[in-house]
Amino acid sequence: MNSESFSEFKKGHRIGDVLQQISLEFKSNGVPTPRLDAELLLAFLLKLKRLDLYLQADRPLTEEELFHFKKMAKRRIEGVPVAYLTQQKEFWSLSLHVASGVLIPRPETELLVEIACSRIKRTQKEGRVRRIRVADLGTGSGAIMFALASELKELDLYGIDLSKKALSICSTNVNSHQQMLKEGQNRLILFQSN
Repeated sequence: MNSESFSEFKKGHRIGDVLQQISLEFKSNGVPTPRLDAELLLAFLLKLKRLDLYLQADRPLTEEELFHFKKMAKRRIEGVPVAYLTQQKEFWSLSLHVASGVLIPRPETELLVEIACSRIKRTQKEGRVRRIRVADLGTGSGAIMFALASELKELDLYGIDLSKKALSICSTNVNSHQQMLKEGQNRLILFQSN
């Protein structure tokens, strides 16, 4: 990102103007989803919903907000994914903590969750086994396990990863979704292993 494009931003610039400018900057630098990325980053920074960006489009940003937004925008142009910048990703309608060191859950993985849910439900319904064990190898953020736990009951979920960092990130998600696990009578155990 060149310094001239940001020199136009001064104290008092409004949310709507800043979104427009950064979206154009993202587009000219080849960011695949320029407007969406600008909205996600600014909403995260301001602790607002994306809709609120439009409802408060005339609200001026402070110098500090502009400074941090420019920093995030620069990193996005350098190729850092939005999920790593915000350290969160929605998957299966669950908000998950992510960071570099784990893969960002992809929408295609939701198909795997759908298939697994269907098979587990069928197995439980047939009465062959009530409590099911699920091993998630290379668990990362634990996205698959949490998605399954949000849909099913009586699961023993084993999250296995070689990376201590990944297990730490998954532990953060366990803490955030503890109530969901309890309500479904699900147990989740993390292992460091290959």
